[in-house]
Amino acid sequence: MYADNLAIAGSPVSTTTTAGIGQLATDAEAIAGTPSTGLLALFVTPSNLSPVFASPPAIGGTLPAAGAFTGLTADGTGVVTLASSADATISTATGSFVVSAGESANDAVKIESTAGGVQILASGAAAGEDIVLTATGSSVRLTSTESAVDSINIESTIGGIKILASGAAAGEDIVLTSTGSSIRLTATESATDSINIESTLGGINILASGASAGEDINITATGSSVNVNSTENAALAIFLHANGGASETIQLRADQGTDDASVHLLSDVGGVTLTGGKAAATAINLTTSDAAGGITMSVGTGGILPTTTGKFTLISTANSAQAIELHANGGVTETIRLRADQGTSATSLDLLSDVGGITLNAGLSTGNAITMNASGVAGGFNIDAGTGGFIVDTTGNVSLDSATASNFTVTGVADLTLSSVGGSVVITGTEAAVDAVQINGNTGAGGIDVNAGTGGITIDSGGLISIDAAGTTNLTTTGAFDLTVQTTAGSLNLLAGEAAVDAIAITAGDAAGGIDINAGTGGITVDSTAAISLDSATASNFTVTGAADLTLNSTAGAVNVTSGEANADSINVTSAGGMNIVATGAAAKDIIVTNTNGSMTLTAGENVTDAFNLTASGAASRMNLTAGTGSIKFASGWVVPVTSVAATPYVVLGTDYFISVDTSGGAITVTLPAATALAGRTFVIRDTGGAAAANNITIGGGGTNLVGGGAAAASKVISAAYAGATVYSNGVTWNYAYVA
Repeated sequence: MYADNLAIAGSPVSTTTTAGIGQLATDAEAIAGTPSTGLLALFVTPSNLSPVFASPPAIGGTLPAAGAFTGLTADGTGVVTLASSADATISTATGSFVVSAGESANDAVKIESTAGGVQILASGAAAGEDIVLTATGSSVRLTSTESAVDSINIESTIGGIKILASGAAAGEDIVLTSTGSSIRLTATESATDSINIESTLGGINILASGASAGEDINITATGSSVNVNSTENAALAIFLHANGGASETIQLRADQGTDDASVHLLSDVGGVTLTGGKAAATAINLTTSDAAGGITMSVGTGGILPTTTGKFTLISTANSAQAIELHANGGVTETIRLRADQGTSATSLDLLSDVGGITLNAGLSTGNAITMNASGVAGGFNIDAGTGGFIVDTTGNVSLDSATASNFTVTGVADLTLSSVGGSVVITGTEAAVDAVQINGNTGAGGIDVNAGTGGITIDSGGLISIDAAGTTNLTTTGAFDLTVQTTAGSLNLLAGEAAVDAIAITAGDAAGGIDINAGTGGITVDSTAAISLDSATASNFTVTGAADLTLNSTAGAVNVTSGEANADSINVTSAGGMNIVATGAAAKDIIVTNTNGSMTLTAGENVTDAFNLTASGAASRMNLTAGTGSIKFASGWVVPVTSVAATPYVVLGTDYFISVDTSGGAITVTLPAATALAGRTFVIRDTGGAAAANNITIGGGGTNLVGGGAAAASKVISAAYAGATVYSNGVTWNYAYVA
């Protein structure tokens, strides 16, 4: 169609120099650009103007009435202006309208409205009757400087609008830019893809660079859903990322949804991970803001496994029953376990109710409906209760079993009653000991009262019977009858706990009475935790007449042999064989033989080199001989240990005295221990090989100086054949005496 101020491409340019008959060109001649011939001049306008119609004629139709071509101006460059305020319309009823320009310029074809808008309307109802803007090798731009909500309006009242970029190179993009204003995509079609932003090869980047609050990216669906789908098989296939600063947050929010899954994180076959990088107890926070809100977790057979290197706390502020409940409801093999793997404290697993009680209920109809195990080898149970006591009620039996010593004690002034209303009370001890069963009434004035009817009292025992008392006790037959205490095949024991010499008294009270104790080959054994005294007013003897030992033994105390007679042989220890005195006690548990006023003589008559031995066998042991001003006298020769040294270095040992050195194989260094640790110690070092002049002997002081020969030094050298040195420690240095 034609528009105002549009020159028609292909028509001949009008001139004023063509002479002859003028004729208006037909539509075909104008389009084909048929030139003037001979005296016939073809023109579309008067000789120097382009035609503009006040009212549009149909192409190929008749010309408008006279006066319709008023208000035309031309600038001589092909621009024709209509001064009239009326519209100008160029239309074709059944054909196409083509506007074409061959000029290579950015405005080769220009549709411009300097005051109003520009409307491109296609009313075609058939498929393919489209508006197509195509630029081959260049760009297509829609630009408007109007400040209005529809400054550029691309509208399809019936069909769709498609913006397609087929560029294959980077940067050949579709760019929608609004400088200082907004970009909106709005669709009223009720369909799943009413607005479809699709990238068939690359990605989609939505970027908002606004710096002010509220300059956000908002995706809103009114009455429908918002779906973000990715088919990429990679980590972070969908990635929501906030990277704006320390106060940034990401929120998934459903304002009005009342369903349990109004906000739903779902991974169909994979897991869901929540990770918080904040070093605080609120790194991950699950909160229900409504007062009646709750948190429900439903999982499959994988279970729930919270793992933390810090504290794990569940807190409920609900003032109701079951404020915190752990509930298993999966089947007959389900269990619930509270477990501490590594805690060694007595409270590593702690059930605490600060002001209320703790109730354990079990619905199992078996004897182990409630089981408490302390499975450690030394594990135990400690149950403490206040004045409310400890109550066990059952319609069945109560069994308290222990593998070690146990007690049931009432510590206050109160009775302990064991009662069987219609049955027996049986107390059984299976220990093979004399106290397998004990009944004690041993506090203060307490006693034991055993009452029986005509059935009497029968005590049968497959082992011993022990009757103990803390006070005077009697077993009396008041008639003229013997009292017999007899064991037909065992022993007869009389035990008394009194701390007195007559704790057990066997008395023959008649003046002529005696005591006769006879024993067979089993002998007589007297055991006492206190003293045993055998006293006689006349000469007495304790004799073993057979070939057997006589042992005097005190396992934890002393053995004292004392005589009050003032004679040289008041105590005689005589043996036809040898004599062995051994003390096996710890350090400082010594054997001490003392004669405070007389002499002491130790004599060995055996004619061998070790006839008399004094040995201190400890690695660091020392033997001390101490005498007064009379000194110590050796009446025979003196033998000292000799150590032969032929290799260097040699470190002197505590067992050394004379060190025989042979340097024929090379110089040798002999290192003494530090003098500070060996006050009074002496060592003799001698060149016994005769090679010290060629291969010297160096004596090191072990970190302390050797003092002698007019000087103190860390070491001394023996450099003469067969020479030697004697060193003495004063507790500070080695005193060095050279021997030629």
